[in-house]
Amino acid sequence: MMYDSYYYSLLLLFGAGLYILSVDQNASEYLLLTLSRIRINLLRFWFLLRMYPRLRYETFLLKRSMHKVSKKHIKMAEKLLQELNKNEQ
Repeated sequence: MMYDSYYYSLLLLFGAGLYILSVDQNASEYLLLTLSRIRINLLRFWFLLRMYPRLRYETFLLKRSMHKVSKKHIKMAEKLLQELNKNEQ
């Protein structure tokens, strides 16, 4: 007996929601966009939990290789500048 009013209020809320969704096209589009946003955020959270350690390791490797390449290019640029200075004199 006590739960009857609870169930009637839930039925009323869902009925009103379904009525609004069936009458107003913008409300249904808004609901679809909200559900897709929730799905995307859940997938993003799952990927971050699953892939974050690997991403950190790959970031470390990328920075290390970029540092090596930049050192190599700096040395090459210094050699070229020395050669140009020698040729100008």
